[in-house]
Amino acid sequence: MNKRTIKVLLVDDSPFTLEFLKGLLESDPEIKVMDTADNGAEGLEKAISLLPDVVVMDIEMPLMDGIEATKRIMQQKPLPILILTSSLNTRHLYRSLDAIKYGALEILNKPTPRPTKEWQRIDEVLVQTIKKVAFLEKGSIIPSLYPGMEADYIPASDYSAIGIASSTGGPTVLNTLFTGLTSAFPLPVLVAQHISEGFVQGLVDWLSKQSAMTFKVGEEGESLKGGTVYFAPTGAHIAVQGSKLKLLFSGPVRGILPSGNLLLESLAHSFGNRSMGMVLTGMGNDGREGAHLIHSFGGLMIAQEPASAVVSSMPMQIIKEKMARYILTPSQINGALMAMERGGNL
Repeated sequence: MNKRTIKVLLVDDSPFTLEFLKGLLESDPEIKVMDTADNGAEGLEKAISLLPDVVVMDIEMPLMDGIEATKRIMQQKPLPILILTSSLNTRHLYRSLDAIKYGALEILNKPTPRPTKEWQRIDEVLVQTIKKVAFLEKGSIIPSLYPGMEADYIPASDYSAIGIASSTGGPTVLNTLFTGLTSAFPLPVLVAQHISEGFVQGLVDWLSKQSAMTFKVGEEGESLKGGTVYFAPTGAHIAVQGSKLKLLFSGPVRGILPSGNLLLESLAHSFGNRSMGMVLTGMGNDGREGAHLIHSFGGLMIAQEPASAVVSSMPMQIIKEKMARYILTPSQINGALMAMERGGNL
């Protein structure tokens, strides 16, 4: 049976970029650029009327920028939106992450016609990401099957560290999780967030503006500190060894870098029943084996409530195999973390 053609709407104010991206995407027989728009207002109108499978959106455009267009599309007719940026400077990254906050799925480097292996990889990432998100359905289960629950008070003194596996839609969820927390939060948090190459520091800086916790890119061998959230640097897995941070530059695990499985497994081996893991929004089953190990050692696993996830398959794996003690929405996880910081229920 033939695969369904993926219909893409391109939104960018550069005619050259539109032409180049159209040629790039349509070199794959599974993708068809159904239309283009040269500003956010036109992109909004065409997205609502044409209902493409994926919208590929620039940020800086006349009449309406990509952030406002993303916000309005997600309010009126939610569609998978990918944000392209040609700059990694702080301002552009912050603005791109604001688009994520309003519902865009991923931030990607904008391809350009440069004949190098690095830029060919950027081309491939865009094509593969379009295929990944094209036919997503938000909350792919009936919400009432797994309603969000209020967590019992979780004493921080029972745990040594928290590990989080997160993928598509994760930055917005992480923002919700850490809102209102401070550097007085008693535990270190380690995050394996699947994100495009070069954007980790921007995510760290953006989250630092949203929360009073300390956010940083992890360094090999540093001691773990409470109130600090550590992210894997580009090209590395993040893990723990004893009470210290461990970086592994061993390449992707089952195509994934950084690996949530590797992180959660390292927590289980280091802390046993004092390990706490979370599996958030994402496609596939990253985190499953690590969650199983934490669960078998008597640690605590939390799964994001699937109907609140942009992509529900990662947390669903944990729920189906009965490894999650709690199934919580992002706001409910935040409430549990706030109670941990304050030493009791809110």
